[in-house]
Amino acid sequence: MKEILPKYGVELCEIPRKEIDGEPISASLVRKHLEDKNWDEIKKIVPDTTYSFLEKKYK
Repeated sequence: MKEILPKYGVELCEIPRKEIDGEPISASLVRKHLEDKNWDEIKKIVPDTTYSFLEKKYK
């Protein structure tokens, strides 16, 4: 996208991925914690609004 969008006049601002202990937070990591029902770890790595959504949907 960084190469294609500017050709069409679209400015791209890349935001660095949030990290915990030097490791990027990924959807895969969140899904793994959901699978393991590791709610304490999920709470540490996602915003409160995301945690509330996941809690309502999966807990």
